[in-house]
Amino acid sequence: MRRAQRCDLSSAVKGYLGRMQLKVGTGGGVQEIWDRARRTKTVGTHLLNVLLEMAGKRERCMFCNDSRGTDIEHFWPKAPYPEKSFIWTNMLLACTGCNRKKGDRFPLDADGRPLLIDPSVDDPWEFLDYIPATGEVAPRWRVELDGFDPKGEATTDTRILPLNIEAVTTGRQRCYRSLCKAVTRFLDESRQDDDFLTESAFARFAQDIHDLSDFGLSRWLFHFCNPSVEPLCRLSRDYSAHWKKIREMTSVGERTISD
Repeated sequence: MRRAQRCDLSSAVKGYLGRMQLKVGTGGGVQEIWDRARRTKTVGTHLLNVLLEMAGKRERCMFCNDSRGTDIEHFWPKAPYPEKSFIWTNMLLACTGCNRKKGDRFPLDADGRPLLIDPSVDDPWEFLDYIPATGEVAPRWRVELDGFDPKGEATTDTRILPLNIEAVTTGRQRCYRSLCKAVTRFLDESRQDDDFLTESAFARFAQDIHDLSDFGLSRWLFHFCNPSVEPLCRLSRDYSAHWKKIREMTSVGERTISD
């Protein structure tokens, strides 16, 4: 799971969404109104294209990051929360599998706040951890809570989202191995006493990391993984300036790594 930067909509699309929300507010059937709107060029083409841009070049689902995103997903489900059905900030891109599994399931905390991670608002790795041995994402352990993160627990609940099915975990493991190989290749190709060779190797390394942005694992590896493990230990110790550059590339908000 990775952060998706929300893009802005044109004034025409914003106006259309506002008019549709007013229709819902007057007592119209939200599903019927949404179905009609989804078939329009405004929503079915223009709005969907903005979501596809937010998802990156491979147009992955914003939840599992594995399958191609095809559905406009309402983070707050539109049936129980019709007042949010045409609110732009409530819309995400999801694959059919995640969209159908989530449905109207939407756990809230005691204060009425969402327990699911919104990838357009949250940095998922603040609440999740990655397990290389299995390829699964798991709730992050919170020392201050003496327990697992509630948002991480809700988001990885198999009754709500299929984030840890074998097809997805296999893809994560493949991506993680490729990231580690990219680090090792940079270390093998660079030389501390040859700036040109090192910078040439780093250019290839940076491109590799950019190309391996699926699943958001590059951010986990360079920000949340224990840097004392290899090959990260040697990278951070012997090439501290390049380590800093990679961390900057994979920071939340950097479009260079998520495009």
